Amino acid sequence: MNKRLWMYALCAIFSLTVLGDCSKDSGTEPSDTPTTLERLEAATETVMNDLNLPGVEVAIWIPGEGEYRFAKGAADMGNDIPYATGQPFRIASITKTFVATVLLKLVDTGLLSLSDKLSVYFPTFPNAEKITIRDLLSMRSGIPDYADDEEFVAQTAANPLREYAPADLIAVSAGHPDAFVEPDTETRYCNTNYILLGEIATQVTGTGIGELIDEHVIASLGLANTFWPTESSLPGTVRGYSWDTAQNAFMDYTDIDPGWSGAAGAMISTADDLRIFVEALYMGTLLSSSSQTERMRTAGIAGMQNLAQYGLGIMKLGPYWGHSGGIVGFSSEMWYLPEKDAVVIIAVNRHDVEGISQSLSLLIEITGILFPQYLMSSFSNPIPKILN
Repeated sequence: MNKRLWMYALCAIFSLTVLGDCSKDSGTEPSDTPTTLERLEAATETVMNDLNLPGVEVAIWIPGEGEYRFAKGAADMGNDIPYATGQPFRIASITKTFVATVLLKLVDTGLLSLSDKLSVYFPTFPNAEKITIRDLLSMRSGIPDYADDEEFVAQTAANPLREYAPADLIAVSAGHPDAFVEPDTETRYCNTNYILLGEIATQVTGTGIGELIDEHVIASLGLANTFWPTESSLPGTVRGYSWDTAQNAFMDYTDIDPGWSGAAGAMISTADDLRIFVEALYMGTLLSSSSQTERMRTAGIAGMQNLAQYGLGIMKLGPYWGHSGGIVGFSSEMWYLPEKDAVVIIAVNRHDVEGISQSLSLLIEITGILFPQYLMSSFSNPIPKILN
């Protein structure tokens, strides 16, 4: 959920790892062989050691060529439980792709329009008369992010079970009037946009955003292990961790109140369910063709236009479409490569309070090994951050 900085590898490091490795196999296609699997597992172990990751799940599906699925490390460090595949985890900002799908469904049914002004639903919010539903979905509202507020971050880190209502989060952003920029002038990642969208969906339907997601997405796609949490606990064996530099130790952040991420990042899912969902997300299975066309119109994120683009609740990263997720305790990746009809899902049970992504380096390594002809070429530039 926390946009907090999704760190990218520097050019030199990237060249020594992915680019150097892939040059040995340039032009070869991935195949379901022990050699390929061994390379994937070895790369994963290297990243885990380098970044001090407790546990990792990797799931890749390449139709006609193979399925690569493994887990490594610890799911529960305290009880020495190994990480197993298929475990539920907090998907954080991947939640936004579900919320955006619901909003676009409401557009399809005529309950909303992308041109509706925020002032219709939140008349006293700053700049509300200028901000549209489209601006919120596309991260072009100009609203400052509540997750950038230092007091909010400190409070949630100190007490992850503290309860927040959507109105509390919206008020944090509204309390930074000097941080607003003119709407529809640049794409700036902001969690507050999706908190507002969740509340708008509730206003027009009389139904909570979690129930709407269940009705319009989860039930429609048969996602058996995906849900909007109403409690702080996480099912399964996986625990979520954050490294505390002061104590030089991992802190357990498995149990957190879902209210402080809400429509920006509260959901829980599994790799298998996300595989189904990301394909539907890209294909537009749940939407009209016009809404899907609108969803896929992207604009470069400010400061990194050549690297990452954002549509209506979907991100484009080089040739890959999907979204990342980061919330204290968990870092994740959900990407679809149209050229290969391939899906890559990564879950890591570490994400620090400071918000640095723990899953991106692994995504770079794995996609470089499997898809050398579809490298994220923009990574050759030293990009300091991307947001999730």
